[in-house]
Amino acid sequence: MQSIQTNQNQQGFTLIELMIVVAIIGILAAIAIPQYQDYTSRSAVNACYSEISAGQTSYETMVNRGDTGDINGGDASDIGLSASACKSIDVDYANSGGQGTSFIKGTVSGNPQVDGVTVELYRDTDGAWQCYYDGSAGNDSSNEFMPDGCSNTT
Repeated sequence: MQSIQTNQNQQGFTLIELMIVVAIIGILAAIAIPQYQDYTSRSAVNACYSEISAGQTSYETMVNRGDTGDINGGDASDIGLSASACKSIDVDYANSGGQGTSFIKGTVSGNPQVDGVTVELYRDTDGAWQCYYDGSAGNDSSNEFMPDGCSNTT
């Protein structure tokens, strides 16, 4: 009698194939997770910067009308802002001029790398605005997440 051989098809994956896939996923995750954290930190800072930048127009309008009483030591709602991307927004006006006397300042929150970092828009007596970034309050002492157009010196 003759024996009949049948071919058995392989079903499933071998252990080594699965280990290779897990190793590749681990390598990709080791690269992608820190990049994603940096991306979300930069996004949080830029969102706060955009939020306070929106208040420049109404701030200027109030200054040009001479209606500065509301923004002198006021809060963000005086110029139509509400803190959503920022933890808090501070507004002040001083007619003595000089850097640091008239400003809109936002404090970043929502991300451990940049929690407490401030983005500040200062207005000088000529009406020119300058952006300053202070990463020392958060974990960004290297100013890695500083928005474009901002400086880290006051």
